[in-house]
Amino acid sequence: MNRDISLLFTKAKESLDAALLLHDKKYFSFSASRAYYAMFYAAEALLAGIGLSFSSHGAVIGVFGREFAKTGKIDPKFHR
Repeated sequence: MNRDISLLFTKAKESLDAALLLHDKKYFSFSASRAYYAMFYAAEALLAGIGLSFSSHGAVIGVFGREFAKTGKIDPKFHR
């Protein structure tokens, strides 16, 4: 795994950890935001693993769906 992918997965893990802490403190909207970013960084890492990188959220979400959810490589529920 290259350094960029590793850093994205680290950001995903840290965002998930933050989401859980915020949830425990009952900051639900902030927790949801961090959970969203955890999934977003994980999606970016998976796309980087196949040589793709995008600057917009919409592009990451769309291409993640095309490359992983629609092909069955990832359960489609993770694209919704």
